[in-house]
Amino acid sequence: MAIAKHKQRYSVTLTPANVHRLQAIMAKIGLPPSTMSNFIDDQLPTLAATFEAAYAKGSMEISDLFVLLGNQMKLIEDEKEVVKNDQKKIHGGTKKTTAI
Repeated sequence: MAIAKHKQRYSVTLTPANVHRLQAIMAKIGLPPSTMSNFIDDQLPTLAATFEAAYAKGSMEISDLFVLLGNQMKLIEDEKEVVKNDQKKIHGGTKKTTAI
């Protein structure tokens, strides 16, 4: 697959079971394989901001990681709500939806 002009390929090390699990559900949902890269790319600014804030105050504490986790949980909840609303629109609000 061609790489967009504003993107660059990087080598990362990931746990195969985690990648396979994500790929399996993405395939069931019908998402393209590039979704994983896009999701990771979207999360990097949040991770960088957390580390930058820790560096600015001179130390990294466990609370910094909990803030990051909390931010990610909020994003997940927001995305679940969007999916739920989209499913209602698609199915006319008559089909029950399953929580993600």
